[in-house]
Amino acid sequence: MHYLDESGQLISFAMVIICSSSSDRYPITPIFSINRKPGDGSAVPEVISGLHPCSNDSLASGCVQSVHDHSLLLYLAYFGIILLMLLHKPHPVSVQPRLLYLHYIFIGSLALFQASHNGFAFQYLWPDVPALNNPLTSASLLLMLFGGCLFTRTILDTATTLPRLHRALGLLMLFFFGVILLLPVIPYERALNTAISVGIFSILIIISAGITNAVRGIRTARFFLAAWTCALMGGIILGCTAAGLLPVNAFTANAFILGTAIEITFLSLSLADRMNRIERERTKAEQLAKQALQESNRAL
Repeated sequence: MHYLDESGQLISFAMVIICSSSSDRYPITPIFSINRKPGDGSAVPEVISGLHPCSNDSLASGCVQSVHDHSLLLYLAYFGIILLMLLHKPHPVSVQPRLLYLHYIFIGSLALFQASHNGFAFQYLWPDVPALNNPLTSASLLLMLFGGCLFTRTILDTATTLPRLHRALGLLMLFFFGVILLLPVIPYERALNTAISVGIFSILIIISAGITNAVRGIRTARFFLAAWTCALMGGIILGCTAAGLLPVNAFTANAFILGTAIEITFLSLSLADRMNRIERERTKAEQLAKQALQESNRAL
């Protein structure tokens, strides 16, 4: 976490979790109250993310538990997976490079969103420009949704298999792109809430496209469906935890991270399967053309 001291210097210290008894079911809120007497000059961060309301007594009684090392290892593993996916190139990369580039755009925007949302981008990339974090959080989320819709249209070939959903995904892409252009004039909270609301709708459409093609027996769609289902489940668990419906623990607090990590893995499998399928179809078409040419030569 970060705050400015009296001299205006940016101060960083370990992240903390405010713990409660197992019987508490407080919803997670972005701010908890800390009482300070007049004239007390002790530094207090203005906003602490992911915590539920606690009092000074809980702080003094040792309720604060440092999780900096644990979270750092988790995020290092997460971003390491993303880096490996970005560096890995499927063998038949020349088959459809556009599909590979769309995959890179999606997972790159996902990484930027996670880094901005959890503060690592602010901490390591632009520590002297805190005002940059909010708009980049919204922009990366919108870009991730835009890339997800475009990637879905391409990898599932929805123009042929699902023309109606193909048009719906196209309209959603136009919406996300338009909101990105309007970010300089839209308040941060409104832009973020809009992206989340429409994003949930777009994810449901993406999953329905995956279900339809998976039922038709397309193996690429099965990997694709598993990927987005894991991401959706991680988001649901995180949302239920934020609403106080699930207890706060290491799993529920990091469910979305785990879900998207599994999503990235399955999307890479679906990409490899799609490229191999295109390569097989191309090879088969070349063989048929070669056989037709040989038969034509024999006839002459």
